[in-house]
Amino acid sequence: MTSLFEKKLLDEIKGFRNKKILVAFSGGADSTALLYALYKNNYNIIACHVNHSLRGSFAERDEKFCIDFCSRYKIELITKKVNVPEYVKNMNVSVEEAARKLRYEQLIDTFYLSGSDFLFTAHHLDDLVETFFIKIFQGSSIYNLKGFDMYKDFLKRPMLGIEKSLILEFIESENIEYVTDETNFSCDYLRNWLRGNIIPHIASYNKGFIKNIVKIQDESANLKSYLLNRTKDVKLHDMGFFFYGELRKITALELFEQKFVLSEFLKRFFRVQKVHLENILNIINSKGDSVRINLPKDCIFEKSYDKIYFFKKSVLKGFEYIKEKDEDSLEIREINKIILFSGELVKERLVVRSRRHGDRFLGKKLKDLFIDKKIELFLRDTSCIVESFGKIIYVEMVSENKNIKIQPLKQE
Repeated sequence: MTSLFEKKLLDEIKGFRNKKILVAFSGGADSTALLYALYKNNYNIIACHVNHSLRGSFAERDEKFCIDFCSRYKIELITKKVNVPEYVKNMNVSVEEAARKLRYEQLIDTFYLSGSDFLFTAHHLDDLVETFFIKIFQGSSIYNLKGFDMYKDFLKRPMLGIEKSLILEFIESENIEYVTDETNFSCDYLRNWLRGNIIPHIASYNKGFIKNIVKIQDESANLKSYLLNRTKDVKLHDMGFFFYGELRKITALELFEQKFVLSEFLKRFFRVQKVHLENILNIINSKGDSVRINLPKDCIFEKSYDKIYFFKKSVLKGFEYIKEKDEDSLEIREINKIILFSGELVKERLVVRSRRHGDRFLGKKLKDLFIDKKIELFLRDTSCIVESFGKIIYVEMVSENKNIKIQPLKQE
């Protein structure tokens, strides 16, 4: 007799019969149920287990269980190991964030290397509800309540419409072994605290609340789609070591749309808070020509004339290189540029550097020359200045020299 869990799962994945599926396999109840159901119904599967180097011997126990389980059913298994504690220390992020990032990196790499068509994870309906409350607690925007980020089109979560109770019923009926992560019972983690203390109380008061949450999430997703369409012409262009956008395109949007564009961009780099958006919007809609503000993770936002810029603070450290005699090129990796020299300049020993306070050129302050030409602040700080015998002979964007040519450095 086919269980209700299997019926729902098989109905969801009926279009994947002839596809190769990589299954994210932790050894826990959910992923074990997914992997076994696919095996039982003769799907073409391969499993991947990621050891996070957390929980000491328990992590090794989980990995061994996955190896033994897949060996028993003759399922190909790829194991990966990442060092979450080290990543947390180096990147100053939470354990959950680090584990999630490193896990997906390994899963996606394995997906490509294994030649799979799709990557399945075992997230289910209860996970979706828990994620909704986590987003509420973290102050997520109204258009980001849907649940899980999709990462890639090939990533599928076929159990999102299935309750945890049905998964456990399937495991019991099939007498399937699995391992339990002891940290699931620790209220030190927000998800566990919500699972154990908040959601059961809400469910006891109103059993239909899950449908209401899913409805809100769907409406949130619809709002996001609408905003993406409304703001599709507003781009922040990736130039390798900085991003820039047209100020007029941002200011032409409604305020809510401006917040959406900025938050969707910034969330790639740090957790965006209301104060960050307010500070940036105040700058964008002010009359000042050139303004900068510091943001988390050593990032900087700048409005300068008719452009906006986003970059890492390290770009502003400056640079200085020596072009020796008979060299015809010089790479400036800090700003992703290569300078090509020709003619008599090839024979000279030259200094190539960033601007300094008090620089003068053609009898005027370099700062004034930049301002006269309305050159953005960021471009001033990343422009190349060439000196010969202590005298400036060339300033990028200010002067011309037929024997000097600057190009973007090709990325390896």
